[in-house]
Amino acid sequence: MKQKKPNISVFIEDPSFDSVIKEDDVLRISSFFLDRFSCKSNVSIILVNDHDMQNLNFTYRQKNCPTNVLSFPMEDDHYLGDIFLSFGVIKRESLEQNKTFENHFTHLLIHGLLHLLGYDHINPEDQNKMENLEIKFLQELCIPNPYI
Repeated sequence: MKQKKPNISVFIEDPSFDSVIKEDDVLRISSFFLDRFSCKSNVSIILVNDHDMQNLNFTYRQKNCPTNVLSFPMEDDHYLGDIFLSFGVIKRESLEQNKTFENHFTHLLIHGLLHLLGYDHINPEDQNKMENLEIKFLQELCIPNPYI
């Protein structure tokens, strides 16, 4: 019997993403990650501009500025949740941190997926656990540790 794979939907709302990351790359990274957790739930990944991200950040976190990634877990066995990533913030951060856009994007996508799976970084112990998982998965993708 064939095992069910998660349905990963990618919505590119900001065409700026097209110049640096392809939908197939987002699907490949997400599938790679979800397979490691044997996750069969569906997920949506929405690539937005800073204006839209700022609106989301204000609406849901009362912070009136864009952020790099927001995750919205769903309490549903078949739907893991939504991840929003902002082009402008990711681009600025990658330049400031001397990282490629692709590597920084991949890190943030994995970060968002971990949030959907219930991981968080509110206290130091949880932060350490989450960062170590990010580092592990990024290394499997030949991406250097983003924290050094």
